[in-house]
Amino acid sequence: MNNGKIPINFSNFNNDRAIELLKLTQEAHKRYDKAKEDPKWRWENDLPVIEVNGAEYQILTNLGFAHYDWLRRRRIPFGFIAKHQTTQDIYVVFRGTSNAPEWISNIKFVQESYEQVKNPPLCPTIPPEKLGRVHRGFYKTYTRPDLGGLIDWVYDFTPHKNYESMRDRVEMFLSKHASSKTRVFVTGHSLGGAIATLCALHIHLSNQISQTIALENLILYTFASPRVGDQTFAKHFETLECYRIANSEDIVPKIPIPSLLLACARIPAKNGTTSLTTQLLGKLRYQHIGVPIYFTAQTGNVSDNHTIPIYLEALRVNRD
Repeated sequence: MNNGKIPINFSNFNNDRAIELLKLTQEAHKRYDKAKEDPKWRWENDLPVIEVNGAEYQILTNLGFAHYDWLRRRRIPFGFIAKHQTTQDIYVVFRGTSNAPEWISNIKFVQESYEQVKNPPLCPTIPPEKLGRVHRGFYKTYTRPDLGGLIDWVYDFTPHKNYESMRDRVEMFLSKHASSKTRVFVTGHSLGGAIATLCALHIHLSNQISQTIALENLILYTFASPRVGDQTFAKHFETLECYRIANSEDIVPKIPIPSLLLACARIPAKNGTTSLTTQLLGKLRYQHIGVPIYFTAQTGNVSDNHTIPIYLEALRVNRD
């Protein structure tokens, strides 16, 4: 844990794989930056071959959602699904937080932390109570379809179409392109790590995908991911191969805090408010998932402690 170095005795954790996956999240960030610089770029139809560490990956489809500026809808890229040109492994990649609306999703737990998984369903065949409770903002980002066509028409009389959710697109493409021998790597940084966590569970439990992909071939690596759900939610990951890489000096993996029950117990009693507050806040029980892999890198800046370059440097130090 010292000098930014990651211990290597962690199950089947692969340091080179972690570097590969983190660099793929960088590629997702680059696509967002390009879309921001060129609003006319039709990124959803752009399916290039990208190169990382000398290997080539064919992007099969792009993942994104909408945000709104004065009621005007703008689709933005959030990740992609790609196939390794040599191994045929599939990669589901999510970038981190890049704009104000996404940060609002990150901090929504302050107002309405998480809700029982229901509409839209993560996996329609699984009863919500068996999935546990998850962070509302993260969950909606992954599962909510983009039904903004009417808003577009009202705003500029242009009949734009609606778009399926990232969840639906993942299910559609993995059902089509994966097989029982296909390894599927799911990864993301920051908010993308939280979405990757939901995505991995979705792949694991979906009848449309899980019958195609062998459990041992589904692998999750997250970087700087916040907590996503409660103990019931976290328990589903005990049978999955998943690694959670985090900088001990990064604030994002520390949120949402595991529980507010201790804090609310100190609130002075008045007209039964302590009992009610305890009941409400006592439900806020977040738990991390996966094998924790920590390093320590203090830059003296909260934002810099969270960046991809800091995480890449730790992985490179570990390899060297």
